[in-house]
Amino acid sequence: MNELVRQKLREIVLKHGLAPLSDPRLCESLLKDYCGQYKKEIFVLVCAVRELVASDLLTSEGSVPRELLHPLLIKRLQSNLALTEDASRWAVESWSLALATLPVDEAETVSPQSEELDEASLPLKANEEHVSFSSQVTKFEGEIIGRCDGAVRSIACAPDGGSIACGGDDATIRLWRFDTERMEIVCKCAGAVTSVAFSPDGACVASASEERAHGSNPLISIRELQTGEMIELGECSGRSAQIAYSPGGHSLAAASSETENSLRIWNLLTGHTRVFKSEPRGFSSISFSPVTKSVAVGESSLSRAALSLYGLDTGEPRLVGHCDRRITAVAFSPDGKYVASGSWDETVRLWNIETGQMHLLGKNCSRINCIAFSRKGQHLAACSLDGRIRIWNVHTAKSRTIGECQGVNSISFSVDGRSIVAGCADGTLRQWRLPTLWLFANG
Repeated sequence: MNELVRQKLREIVLKHGLAPLSDPRLCESLLKDYCGQYKKEIFVLVCAVRELVASDLLTSEGSVPRELLHPLLIKRLQSNLALTEDASRWAVESWSLALATLPVDEAETVSPQSEELDEASLPLKANEEHVSFSSQVTKFEGEIIGRCDGAVRSIACAPDGGSIACGGDDATIRLWRFDTERMEIVCKCAGAVTSVAFSPDGACVASASEERAHGSNPLISIRELQTGEMIELGECSGRSAQIAYSPGGHSLAAASSETENSLRIWNLLTGHTRVFKSEPRGFSSISFSPVTKSVAVGESSLSRAALSLYGLDTGEPRLVGHCDRRITAVAFSPDGKYVASGSWDETVRLWNIETGQMHLLGKNCSRINCIAFSRKGQHLAACSLDGRIRIWNVHTAKSRTIGECQGVNSISFSVDGRSIVAGCADGTLRQWRLPTLWLFANG
């Protein structure tokens, strides 16, 4: 393999930044401009981008030892693309050099005669069209997978992982489908959509919207995706209502800010509604327990905001703890043992429900906008006002910044835990593919 191509790859990264790491077509085009006569080398390097080898080299630096990282990436190329070991090693080390993660004198040189590539045996050819989620942004800024006509306020991932529901200022509920890579309009509302949630079976999408036709109070409704039928449950007093389904899908809870009696729960089997008394300041976030009949709510108070649990049987709140400022996001862990909170006091906290013990995962994080647990509960993601998206391993408290984007209002892990999707104030849906090896090394 030719060493000139390695030098040109470094020049490309120095001049064009990280964009080629997230866009195979851009990477291929740049390599052809710089050294188009070396078709085999270009083919191997582009394959490494498609298999996320280049991005994993960047994002796993410092957290996964090179002695573990490089053999795993080499084996990935061999297994997935049937590349020879020499070609796979050359690709890994070439990208490593370009990203300055490997000293120049440690790279092994593979002679041009040491191997031949059988391009016919590989599933992806260098000249084949490849659909990339984004050709406009770098990996760190996220891959734009969809656009809305206004700020996206809320997103929810379908239980089967096949689609994402989103709602926002354009008064529209939309579905992004991964199989077609298209955005579909589910329905139009009279006002901004502040919250969306999938039913546990994925058949329905519930929403809270600022329906001007119904006055100033948010309207809570459910839409059946197959038939398009809509059921209006009723209003929820206050502003910026947030909603959550119960684990079995038999109940829907809504909480809103700046008013008393701002927590309501609808029994979807009987149609009965329960109203829970609350402080005049109301709530800014809500999450259903996956194992007990209770909901966690975060207070919207600007100072000393309470995190409380409301028992559905008793209707009485139980104080879990306080944050210094407004609690903007709460989320139960999948096992129901912990509640995570994000706050304007620039902290991310983990609360033990039984003992009340608080673990401070992050501080000085800027104001937290939203949080989300991974499906297995091993990782917690949070996005803050400064645009940073961080992930914590909840067992080790280790964290990593995996992206940056201004105005992220809502985030969600994919069902398989390999990516994070965010709804942003600029109207975009963005996706960050997580560094597999970092997740592996951090449990």
